[in-house]
Amino acid sequence: MRDFPDQVGDLRLEVTGTFQNQDGSRVASRWCVHGLNNGVMGTEAEGRPVSFTGTAVWAVREDGKLLHNWVERAGWELYRRLTAAPSQDD
Repeated sequence: MRDFPDQVGDLRLEVTGTFQNQDGSRVASRWCVHGLNNGVMGTEAEGRPVSFTGTAVWAVREDGKLLHNWVERAGWELYRRLTAAPSQDD
């Protein structure tokens, strides 16, 4: 995670939705990352536009501090797009 901002140039995070339960102990968000490939996931840093979606869920303590964080992202789909052979149309 520490190197991720360097691997995606012009990194932009678009939050597409958020919600929380009534007492605020669970918060969730749906998001999309956009940027340029600077070697994300060990791929060639060729500068192509990249984007992928994800979901994050946080467990929050009564004092508002983070207790747990779970993140699911469409990393496999991104990796497949970046490593696929170019099509005849490219």
